[in-house]
Amino acid sequence: DELLEAGIADISYPSPWQAAAALEAGRRARRRAADWLGGREAGEQVGVEVPFRVAWEGDGAPVRLKGVVDRLERGPDGELCVVDFKTGPRLPSRREVQGMEQLGAYQLAVECGGFGAGARSGGASLVFLCEADANDRPKQFVQAALSSAPHLDADDDGQPTWVHRRLSKAVAIVQTGVYPAVRGRACGGCAFASGCPALDEAEQGVGDD
Repeated sequence: DELLEAGIADISYPSPWQAAAALEAGRRARRRAADWLGGREAGEQVGVEVPFRVAWEGDGAPVRLKGVVDRLERGPDGELCVVDFKTGPRLPSRREVQGMEQLGAYQLAVECGGFGAGARSGGASLVFLCEADANDRPKQFVQAALSSAPHLDADDDGQPTWVHRRLSKAVAIVQTGVYPAVRGRACGGCAFASGCPALDEAEQGVGDD
């Protein structure tokens, strides 16, 4: 509790009750994490906070991926699975998880040797410590392994996987220096919605009193 209390104390909450609520939420999240880890049978822990750095060729442009995964596990068939812990309140849909770029990049890092030559990805998981299921365990979402679900739609067919396609698109955007506005779930609360070219006039609030 000391580390958690010290961390909460370092944050300037507007009122004491908000600090107390944050502390209690932190305690619940910690308890759920301990329960989740204690009952984990799906994979053997390989490491925590594991860094990676890999090189990849995206449509002729060299790309380097680097980062740190929260938890790395080895499955029963020797495949590596990445677990990413989340403390935020917004839960994604299961469809969103299948196309979540962060998890996809982790899987690609596994396939490219970021955690050892010859390793294969067995998928990736999101574990929400602040959101509980009916048994007060963290809600968990699983992204299918790239080998079992390499393409999410027909547009992915020109690339080995949907992750390759999206990374290639990102590389092209960076190279051109043109960053188009794209609709997303955060549009409704965006401070720049009134001038966004991705939204029509009704969504921008043009003409509202």
